[in-house]
Amino acid sequence: MMNNLVKRLPNLVIKSNKSLNIYSVNKLNLNSTIINNNNNKFQQQQNFATLSKKKFGGIKDKKEDEEKIIKQEKERLFIEQSKISIDTLTFDHALQNIKEKFEKEHALSSRLIGTMFKKVKTLEELHQILKFFKYMKNPNPDYLRSSHILYIYYAFLRTSQIPLFAEMLIHSDKFQIFPKHNVLIKVLIQLFKLGGDNIQLANQLFSINSSRFPITTKFMDSFSKAAETSCLPQFLGLLKNYPTNLPLELGAKTIKILIRSTNDGANENTQEILDIIYRFTPESVFNQLDQTTKNELIKFESNANHSTNPNRFS
Repeated sequence: MMNNLVKRLPNLVIKSNKSLNIYSVNKLNLNSTIINNNNNKFQQQQNFATLSKKKFGGIKDKKEDEEKIIKQEKERLFIEQSKISIDTLTFDHALQNIKEKFEKEHALSSRLIGTMFKKVKTLEELHQILKFFKYMKNPNPDYLRSSHILYIYYAFLRTSQIPLFAEMLIHSDKFQIFPKHNVLIKVLIQLFKLGGDNIQLANQLFSINSSRFPITTKFMDSFSKAAETSCLPQFLGLLKNYPTNLPLELGAKTIKILIRSTNDGANENTQEILDIIYRFTPESVFNQLDQTTKNELIKFESNANHSTNPNRFS
């Protein structure tokens, strides 16, 4: 029996080795399968990531293309709108047009601003364009030309807002509106005609403007000529209240207007007018007057009550 066992032992060992080999092979195959599965899973993840990246890239490219198309369309519309003259547009359409131009370029031609004020017919339209003009925050004192400021003046005149315009001119440094003398004279005359508190407003505007820019005899001649018909008392009041620390000289035309307004000294304001002439006509100015004006002034002086300044020009 022992012999039989000994004889069978090699076979058992062989079978055991075979079983062990089979187990090892199976285990190896299992590990390979696991590795393959992991590789497949990783590959799937990689493929998904690549696909997602491509998909995202495609979406991004599509969005960029759409944005590019929208931008190009806006630029096309802007170019078309820029070619449109606002002269032929209604106030509302013209205002929308210049707003879009300003938002695009952050700048706007002063001619367009002048045209907008030229279009103003109602108080509401005046408020709208003033609101936009303030929004622009123009820092350039030379931005508006004299013709544009004239359009602005007439816009305020049409809407009966001259006192408001005068306030803006008093604060010109804030609004960057610096009128030429022709516009300033128009505003002053309108304030004279309105009367009341507007007389004081006119005096303030004239004084402040005089402190900024020299008042020439040519300006005073034009101013007195404009005031001669209906506003001479207000004009005299302005000169009477003029600050003593500011220079001012009267021209020959202004002196003639003042002299002739008194009917050769018969007017009750003769002495007041003479005092004004004395104040703003120094000897240097008197010597530059033409002989006719000198003779008129000397005659006026001799006919007036000039006890405090006897025969200064005689």
